[in-house]
Amino acid sequence: MPRPSALPHLALALALLSTPLAARAEDQPLTYRLLSDDRPIGSREATLSYLPGPTGEIRMLKAWTALVLPMPKEAYQVKQRLGARFGGDRAFSVSLSAHGEVRELQGRQELDGSWTLSLADAKGAKTWNLTADAVDLSSPELLDPERALATLRASDRLRLLSAETGGILEGPVEALPPTTLPVADRNVPVELFRFSPPEGTMTLAYAQEGWLVAYDYQILGKQVGARLERLPPPRSFDTAIDAPLTGGQVREDSL
Repeated sequence: MPRPSALPHLALALALLSTPLAARAEDQPLTYRLLSDDRPIGSREATLSYLPGPTGEIRMLKAWTALVLPMPKEAYQVKQRLGARFGGDRAFSVSLSAHGEVRELQGRQELDGSWTLSLADAKGAKTWNLTADAVDLSSPELLDPERALATLRASDRLRLLSAETGGILEGPVEALPPTTLPVADRNVPVELFRFSPPEGTMTLAYAQEGWLVAYDYQILGKQVGARLERLPPPRSFDTAIDAPLTGGQVREDSL
């Protein structure tokens, strides 16, 4: 398939994603069960890594999602590989196969707050920009415990940049009554939010520590739910390294 020219400003983010294990400050695993009509349809395996950066701590996300959604005529299959950087320079890179259609999308926030996006699919490749006030969160940042919950608490309307399409999902945000949800062997208090863009309502549940515990969204009009299997352990803060990493080798993996 056609590929976009490499975005030079994403080189650091992609290099950090291939950082040797010895240089990582700490990893937090996140595993979600994906459900539709209370039946398992797939999983999302993610790792959030905390790394030292030139101006402070950087949070890096790697995630792999695979699901098969039953449909009346033919099951809808999705595979996605995601890498994202939170804190410092915000960036993401996604490879997605949705029912046989493959595309790649890269995005990065510039120093002035604007975003540069590059998309490649069977139709070709293109690059475009979004103004700083067009984006509140990117969809990978819904898994960022430092940014997502604070943003939702302060918002009555949200502009969410989709890492799957490059489009903006915009709509009202409503805080719902708090509740508890079962996670592994205990009930976890959560804050609930309902985000209602025209493309379909999304419900998000966050633990007090900022972890996304559960979320519900729509694919082709069908409701899909994600449930965290286990909360990550508390951070130890005893494995940080002194100097930022400046080397690394970028490697691209295809789906």
